[in-house]
Amino acid sequence: MLVLLIIFFVFVPLLAGRPVRKILDYTGQGILDTYLSGVLTLFIISGALQVLLLKLKRPFSDYEKIYPLLLALLCAIGLALFVIDVRGEKKEQSRKERFMGVCRTLFQSRESQIFGFLTFAVVLLCILRIFTETPDIRGDFTLETMRTTLSTNTIYQYDSFTGMVIEEGMPIRQQVLTLPFFLAFLSHVFRVEETLLLYRIFPCFVLVLALLVYGRWGGILFPSQRQKQIGFLLVVSVMLLAGDYTDMAPGTLLLHQGFTGNGVCAGFVIPYAIYLCMRKKWLLACICAGAELFLIWTTYGLGYSVLVLVLSALPEILDNGKVLLNRKRKV
Repeated sequence: MLVLLIIFFVFVPLLAGRPVRKILDYTGQGILDTYLSGVLTLFIISGALQVLLLKLKRPFSDYEKIYPLLLALLCAIGLALFVIDVRGEKKEQSRKERFMGVCRTLFQSRESQIFGFLTFAVVLLCILRIFTETPDIRGDFTLETMRTTLSTNTIYQYDSFTGMVIEEGMPIRQQVLTLPFFLAFLSHVFRVEETLLLYRIFPCFVLVLALLVYGRWGGILFPSQRQKQIGFLLVVSVMLLAGDYTDMAPGTLLLHQGFTGNGVCAGFVIPYAIYLCMRKKWLLACICAGAELFLIWTTYGLGYSVLVLVLSALPEILDNGKVLLNRKRKV
């Protein structure tokens, strides 16, 4: 079943992200953007469904029934769009030829080959560090919530640490935290032991997402310079591996807390929001804000992705406002 879980992580976001990109912004996007958008969509659908079931006071078993149906529907739409795009493609160069051309130019120089090998080695060291670390499972909120949810078939009705009924209730802002239920769903459906999924597999998945995002950063910072892009990814990988010097450092969050919402947001969601804002993909950046809403607790209901989006879009809004004002004055 572990193989099926890996297949889920690879193909479901890829198909789920295609209709999202088609609706919001399809221009200038590649397959990696489709995949990353799909991962964010999985979190948003999970959180929205969780809130709905909370309002209706339904058990977790309903989540396990409805969530895969929603994903299957989204993937079916994504597959249909993929077939339509392939059949309607009129360019002389096929997708396979373009992919092979990128691979050839990516490692055509000796320096690029060396940087690529070193980057691969550092990433393997990061994964090895995740798998060899002994996690402290005592009092871990995510693990306890997963186990409580699966054993009681409820959503935030029992205290994860004491097992007692939460009589006074929880603030709705704390109940929208969806990552424990998303992981509980994966653990139950694919028959993967909770600690293996939580402390080994999922943090590696988040690490890969972070590296994909920083790879996109390299494409923005060094356009058409493959060697520098690989070198940038190498520097980022080394910084993550050796940068766990404080509790909230990116290296610490990814390598030691990749199973938490803070780790997912710091390593993947917020950097991807910054990348999308640099490319002025505002609607896709809103997906990052929506995913962060369901991944972490905040006292004010919004996360850093909203701040990134507002600060990035504000200069353009002000410039457009000045242009409209000048036009009105001329009229």
